[in-house]
Amino acid sequence: MMLRLLDTEFLFLKKILGVKSRIVPDDDIDFLLDELDDWIIANGFNDDYSLNDEGRKAQNMYDAIYYRNTYEDED
Repeated sequence: MMLRLLDTEFLFLKKILGVKSRIVPDDDIDFLLDELDDWIIANGFNDDYSLNDEGRKAQNMYDAIYYRNTYEDED
């Protein structure tokens, strides 16, 4: 199985992480999510440690990719 990224996810991940393909092999999904999490920690917070706009966008994307990869194939 391969995770297919939505257009908006792909464009954002391409911009912030340099992702080059819209299709991510299973063995790279955890790596991609780890990289996205690292980006959120480094760039996604305001000075008061609340998520900024880009951080919220990235966190929502992380959650959607994780959910889609973990739960949608259980049916």
